[in-house]
Amino acid sequence: MKILLFGPDKSSVLKLASPLEAAGFDCDILFTQKKMVEFLSRISTYDFPGVVILGEGISGKVRSSFLEQVTEMVFSFPVLHVVSPDAFETIFEGMATKMMDYICLPVRSKELVTRTGILIRQAYPERVEEQTLRYGPYVFSRYPDRASFRGRHIPLSAKEYRLGRFFFDHLGKPLSRMTLSEAIWNSEEDEFSRTIDTHVSRVRNKLALNEKNGFSLEQVYGFGYQLTAVQALV
Repeated sequence: MKILLFGPDKSSVLKLASPLEAAGFDCDILFTQKKMVEFLSRISTYDFPGVVILGEGISGKVRSSFLEQVTEMVFSFPVLHVVSPDAFETIFEGMATKMMDYICLPVRSKELVTRTGILIRQAYPERVEEQTLRYGPYVFSRYPDRASFRGRHIPLSAKEYRLGRFFFDHLGKPLSRMTLSEAIWNSEEDEFSRTIDTHVSRVRNKLALNEKNGFSLEQVYGFGYQLTAVQALV
């Protein structure tokens, strides 16, 4: 699922991308109106699975033109507007006919992530469900990345979430430190060995991966780690 951010001010758009990427969203950034037009041309006849975020600094005329083109497309997609508090009326008409939302300046990171996630879940419920992993009492959901245990949210960093989910994706398989380094840190360097050990320890503790809860995350001596189901879950 892609998040496309448009905006003429590079600094403000990068500030929008930062919390979204930390929450597990895949972001692309386009800074010019020309790029926006090219994007619309490319996706005019195929399904674009994602959300477009129009950042601050985009004129009302450009926003209106963008919305007109979106309305004429075969496939619709959600649009989130970042606007000043007094600019809501300029996009209200478009919001009435399309799946759109707005967020006022100054943007709060949590609200941005939440609004984006809601738009994705409303527009693509089946795709979101397909990427939700359930293992006994554990649930790993996407958009945003979120882990829960027996319905209770477990706060994890971006790396901890990816690591925990990766272990469950490979349940019962021994994973080398090199494999973990490449998958989570995108690195083939062995220097991440201590970092990996630290993150594994945190994931084990935060997710309470123990026999009582049906799983055991153990070190494979001289190799890496393995997550194992150790008892029938009730």
